[in-house]
Amino acid sequence: MEKKKSTDELLKELDYIKPGVYDQYHRQNAGSFKHMKLDRALMSLIEQKGISRASAIKQSGIAPSYGYQILDGRKANPERDKVIMMCIGIGATFVETQNLMKVTGYNPLHVSNERDHFLAFAIKNKLPIIDINVELQNLNLAILE
Repeated sequence: MEKKKSTDELLKELDYIKPGVYDQYHRQNAGSFKHMKLDRALMSLIEQKGISRASAIKQSGIAPSYGYQILDGRKANPERDKVIMMCIGIGATFVETQNLMKVTGYNPLHVSNERDHFLAFAIKNKLPIIDINVELQNLNLAILE
């Protein structure tokens, strides 16, 4: 079994992969790529935090039916904002949120972006969704919805 490669190793190897053989390369190195299904990643955080799915969804501000579809895997690719809202509802830390975003294929929060910077602040300070949206509106930034 091949050892898990670092990001630097994977990056360097890009220069040596020939067109037409990427699929073979990908199969041989599948264990080095980070990816997790969103529903599993969210449920893992919910279990770690010791909260119920209902509580996480309620705190997220997402409509219950849509929230359950995300957690059940029936809504496999929700918008990035919905994933952020779920992380907030779960009570995830900033680091947990960033890690979840990365391993599930979503762009993590970029603190050089004005809106993402505020969202990072809100997550670090455990602000509820309603307060986050009020402040986003005050800053003339798109609310989480």
